[in-house]
Amino acid sequence: MSDIKPTEFVKEYAPWSVSKAEVAKQCPHRFHLQYITKKRMNLPPTRESLIGTAVHSALEYALRGKGELTMAKAFKIAIVEHKLTSSEIDEARALQPAVENFIHKFRKYRKRHGTGRPVIEQKLAVDFNGNPTKFWDNDNGLIRGVIDLSVRFTGRPHALILDHKTGKDHDLKYFEKQFNAYALFLRAAIPELTHIKLGINFIRADRVEFQKGMVDVRDIQPVFEQVLTYLNEATHEAHNHNLVRPGPLCNWCDYKSICPAHADGADGKQTT
Repeated sequence: MSDIKPTEFVKEYAPWSVSKAEVAKQCPHRFHLQYITKKRMNLPPTRESLIGTAVHSALEYALRGKGELTMAKAFKIAIVEHKLTSSEIDEARALQPAVENFIHKFRKYRKRHGTGRPVIEQKLAVDFNGNPTKFWDNDNGLIRGVIDLSVRFTGRPHALILDHKTGKDHDLKYFEKQFNAYALFLRAAIPELTHIKLGINFIRADRVEFQKGMVDVRDIQPVFEQVLTYLNEATHEAHNHNLVRPGPLCNWCDYKSICPAHADGADGKQTT
């Protein structure tokens, strides 16, 4: 058993995800609106998110598909599904060569290293003891997430996890909390795993970047404690529902129009 215990706030508003915890860390007021009162603003998705989601879908269709599913067909399905406008279609199509290049490199990687079939969009969760639980377990789940792409290495207790990003580049340190959670999820689901390789597919940059080395998951407890410590620290001020933290991320917040820090139409300085 871990000496690290979840705070009462973590227990009360579980299950968590890394994105949910980041909202609590960045702005408790937004967390209150989004996850406690569950206020819906009914805003349409931004152009960037819509294009990103469509490209993400096309990539997944291509990974799942067999030889007869061409990349052009995968993009066509995704474009129709997400109802892109003509200009959005052009921008999505501009990323098609990068997606094709990733598929090509990934297939070569699998052949070179010897892997099983890839698992796409895997929904995983753990409970308050770090044990696997159902993704939608709202009673016992501590944290959950969806792994974009994972694959087991043949004959070795190793696995690879890749996450696809269509937004701007970040240093891999930016994804550390997400990496820790993913390693926890997969190790809990597959106890025989000893090491996990993690990386990001930066689609717009047409680049895959791997975290240095592999995460040692022979003992799941340190990985679990890292994730639990992060949740405790990220949410330690989230009980203060009136705490507003204006910043660059406000421009992507659905609640900006009703936020007290932006009541005058400016960026505001209010923090309490």
